[in-house]
Amino acid sequence: MNPTRFYRTYIKPRKDLREVDLPNRVDRNEIRIEKTMFPNDVRLYYWKDKHIQCQSELEAQYLKIWLKHGLTTIEIPKDEKYLAEIMPILEKVEKIVYEAAEEKLAGYREETQKNIIDGLFWKVHDDEAEYNPDKPKKKQPKVTKRL
Repeated sequence: MNPTRFYRTYIKPRKDLREVDLPNRVDRNEIRIEKTMFPNDVRLYYWKDKHIQCQSELEAQYLKIWLKHGLTTIEIPKDEKYLAEIMPILEKVEKIVYEAAEEKLAGYREETQKNIIDGLFWKVHDDEAEYNPDKPKKKQPKVTKRL
């Protein structure tokens, strides 16, 4: 599974999504998640001391994956239980992308590899959802043979 397929399968069909604007300026070496002493106060740092306020560590982990690949907007499910279910899948997708890149892009400059990997994550906004419960399936026209 690739990031686009993950997004179309697990995110886009949901109705309980909220859109999160991610910053344009990000230092990949600065991306980190920090908890504060308050239970619903988790911070996702991305550049110098700038951070995104997150409602949970799961939300921060979800946003971190998309943030480090350069996305500037992403939709996130509001349901924390659902987010907990899909996070291992998203982490596995990211791991698969990196493993494939390591194997297939060996010999390319590191910057080129990074750009190709980021491009795979950017494509999530290119396609519609695979399944949309509001949209009826298109009926295939019947083909009849004339004799």
